[in-house]
Amino acid sequence: MDSRKYVFDDGSFFCNVAREYYDRYLVKEGITAQGWKACIKYVKKDPVWIERVKDLYVEFNGEYNPEIHNVKNTVRHMLFIYRDKTLQDRYITWSPTDLYRITKNDNVLIEGTLSEIELFKAVKYDGNEWWFAKSAEGTVLNNEQEVNDYQSSILRERKYVDKDDVDDFVLWKTE
Repeated sequence: MDSRKYVFDDGSFFCNVAREYYDRYLVKEGITAQGWKACIKYVKKDPVWIERVKDLYVEFNGEYNPEIHNVKNTVRHMLFIYRDKTLQDRYITWSPTDLYRITKNDNVLIEGTLSEIELFKAVKYDGNEWWFAKSAEGTVLNNEQEVNDYQSSILRERKYVDKDDVDDFVLWKTE
């Protein structure tokens, strides 16, 4: 992920002071190369964070408000940004992996390579009885409509990872 573009994106809602802090301290200290989680950790543990931010507000002719501009709120905002899927999609280059999964209602039925999951039978029939089908979870399916409904709710997803990031961003995408 290109964290600089991430921070300077209008949708990230970082103010100019926060952006300058990012450039002066996180970039200069090499923290950004360690990932977004390292940036959050650095802000949490920066013993002179308040002094630095107050100085930046003076420099930018702004007003420092300790109730709003504090480490707790900054870290909370950084975590929100970290989890924002819209920004992730804009600034992460997703690389496909060879890992797939079959899911139903967000429950993983099987995970593996494509050849492994292609062998997976979502519905098992008993050839000795006129109509007997069992779902992968063990639920009895009583007729063809139930089988069709069950099979149509199953998704095949592929795992994607951030190609060049240390934060281990993961995206499961339906295929």
